[in-house]
Amino acid sequence: MSATNRSAERLALDDYPTPRWCVHRLLEVYELRGGLWLEPCAGAGSILRAVAEVRSDVLWQANDLNPDHYRTLGRRDDVRLVMGDDAREIVVHPEVVVAITNPPFGPSLDILRHLLDAGVRLPIFLQRLNWAAGPRRELFRALKPSSLVLPDRPSFMDLYEVEKPDVLKAQTDSIEYAWFVFDGRGEFRVLGDTPSEVRAAEIEEGRASGLRPRRAAKPKRVKEAA
Repeated sequence: MSATNRSAERLALDDYPTPRWCVHRLLEVYELRGGLWLEPCAGAGSILRAVAEVRSDVLWQANDLNPDHYRTLGRRDDVRLVMGDDAREIVVHPEVVVAITNPPFGPSLDILRHLLDAGVRLPIFLQRLNWAAGPRRELFRALKPSSLVLPDRPSFMDLYEVEKPDVLKAQTDSIEYAWFVFDGRGEFRVLGDTPSEVRAAEIEEGRASGLRPRRAAKPKRVKEAA
């Protein structure tokens, strides 16, 4: 999910892979139980992969609407149950202890409410820092999630210039992001920095694998002479 250029045409199904370093910063500081975890908006499995890089005690219920991703997720050894449902209607396995996701912004609140109603013990959402404001403020006051802020803005997609389609430029998002951990503690914390070379290496890896979304840059406006 990405907030960059929200007025522009979005990718189908908001398919923006989550940078793995975002997950690593969370897992460095927040202790989570092993067992069965749920990713209701798993995409190609970037969050699953990030967790597997640092944890060996997690199995997954994974869900995504994209049939291609559904098949990819089903080939993972750590996926116990794979589904292709709307995340707002997914049937949650009763053994799920953690739900962690970076959902599309639009239905994010509906997804959260559904997971809570389904009895998920600890939903964790990566969202824009201002997610807690506006029409969601009363719910957030009641639920008191902990907010763990990423000091480095994630890069969810690449831009290429219209005139130079082979020239790619990574675009960071337009706002800071945070992990909202619905633990009832209401703590605020700024996570550790991620070195620029680590972020750049992951971008290059995503390009090589074809998982980096691309969008053409808008042509620059030429100011007409008076």
